[in-house]
Amino acid sequence: MNFFRRLFWNGPPDHSHVKAKINEIKEKGNIAFKNKEYKEALIFYDQAITMVKGYKNLTREAAIVLTNRSIVHSNLHSVTAALEDAEEAVMCDPTWMEGHLRRGQLLRQKKLFRESFSAFLEGYWKGDGTAAEKLNTLVEAVASFSNITGKQELEASYKDVSKVSSEVWPEVLTTLSARGEWVAIRYLVLGIDFQFINGSAVVDVQMISRGVARDVDFQGITYNTLFQYLESHEDPTSLNDWIIPLVLFLITQGGDLGTLLRFRASEDDTPFSAAVRFCVLTGDIALLQIMPTTQRSATMEYVDVRGDSPFHTLLKMSRCPQGKFLATIVRLLLRKGVSPTVRDQSQRLPIDYVNRQNNKEVYGILKKYTQPVDREDQRRKQRHVQKKQIQNGKKQEAAESRRQKSEGAVRGRYIQNKRTTEKARNNDPAMTLDLFCKEYCESRIEDAAKFLEENDMPHAYLRLAEVLKKDHRSEKHKDMKKKALYIVITSLGTSVNPEIPNELVKIPSKLYEQIINGLAANEKWRQLYFIVKEHRHFYGDLSIPNFAKSMSLAKVIRHSSFQGSEQLLVDVVDCMLNGGAVLDKGMPCCRLLNKGPVC
Repeated sequence: MNFFRRLFWNGPPDHSHVKAKINEIKEKGNIAFKNKEYKEALIFYDQAITMVKGYKNLTREAAIVLTNRSIVHSNLHSVTAALEDAEEAVMCDPTWMEGHLRRGQLLRQKKLFRESFSAFLEGYWKGDGTAAEKLNTLVEAVASFSNITGKQELEASYKDVSKVSSEVWPEVLTTLSARGEWVAIRYLVLGIDFQFINGSAVVDVQMISRGVARDVDFQGITYNTLFQYLESHEDPTSLNDWIIPLVLFLITQGGDLGTLLRFRASEDDTPFSAAVRFCVLTGDIALLQIMPTTQRSATMEYVDVRGDSPFHTLLKMSRCPQGKFLATIVRLLLRKGVSPTVRDQSQRLPIDYVNRQNNKEVYGILKKYTQPVDREDQRRKQRHVQKKQIQNGKKQEAAESRRQKSEGAVRGRYIQNKRTTEKARNNDPAMTLDLFCKEYCESRIEDAAKFLEENDMPHAYLRLAEVLKKDHRSEKHKDMKKKALYIVITSLGTSVNPEIPNELVKIPSKLYEQIINGLAANEKWRQLYFIVKEHRHFYGDLSIPNFAKSMSLAKVIRHSSFQGSEQLLVDVVDCMLNGGAVLDKGMPCCRLLNKGPVC
């Protein structure tokens, strides 16, 4: 019997020619989709699906083409047909992550939140995607879960959520906070049966919180979307039964000052000002009550980058409360040691923003500590500031004049040295070049270092560009160029949105590409994108065409700096694809970006 098996059995049939033909037709569909020729793309995908059916070992190919056709149906506003294709894709290959994602998204679009949640969660358990893709699928599942309204469905779904390992919840919470999914965070942290009585102590919140993620690390959570979420509601106070205990729990869980210091509406904000905004929006002072008392000597630490104290923040708000509640917040800030004598950038005290007729009580409280600004005195001070600005402008002009004279002196010395060393140069041509390089290049690198110390990067780059545009053809100058390039790459890598002056863009393209490669080696993809964008803005879209030829898109897509910045990631990857980057083997870039056909 074994003999006959060996004689007649040659292994499974080879369908490689069929697979190649399917991929060829599918690629034509992808091109049509990219050109927004959706009906033509539909024809090609129909052909590919007809061809792939019946081949059991081509289930992944079938799932991919079905998912692509689902996307086309969505763009043609045929949600039902798109959902049918997504469901068939999952049946063809249950491990195809993108099929589960499409199915979940379409079910959510049809407001079938329970089914959408189950689709995403099934993809999380069964899908063979990367860790980042699995995390994204779980985030989508929780987002759909937060829209389920039926109590029985909510309880059944929460049991499924509780089966997920607690190790993933910190990243999920971080992503949800960046997206503004605060209802989802509520259920993960507080649970679905949480009840809160206004005025309860924080310890009570900790005792009755039963969420699956209540004990994880909350350090990655950001709060800027919290204020956007509250301001988007006509009546934010209607959320108080859960939003107040949730925030109290999140920022007090660690039990130290560090957790409170992370509560900010933005990087320019202070925790105290953020607490004031939260209290005004919710109409509740519980959060402000737990803020630490500050020492008078540390008052300036509670002033934000705009020069506003918590009092200024309170009184300048468009939703600034009136009457008794405003007076309550003002008294509480005073008890916390916040000074009402700090002036803002307009040299105005908090009391200057109080309407005396509408808020007599608040005006009376602040008047005990301060006196309102005398308008004539204020105008005198403004004139004094303007005079100082004019004087400073003249000083800057004088400094610029001295700089130009200094450069003229350097050029004069160079001409003099050139004459006196003419004979020596015949014997040693490098001598004069080294002398000029020492005087010209070293001084500019020193200037650049001083500008960087003052955080004046544009002027620093101008000085370094002068070095990089010179070619003294000496060994010493090569060292100078290397040093200048290192300074540029290092300083660019520390800037979130670097300013690139045109003079730096004008340096030789080979040196500019070295800057690009240096940023890529340090995985500074955001900064790399900005300098390439600036170069193409100056020279045209075809400049430095192959800068990304040897770079890995997988590293870019998985990089932590793009968390919560999906559109920027799309722009960076698109820029790199236009710069010669190629997809890593087996990695469909469009699927990771969720933009167009998945493969």
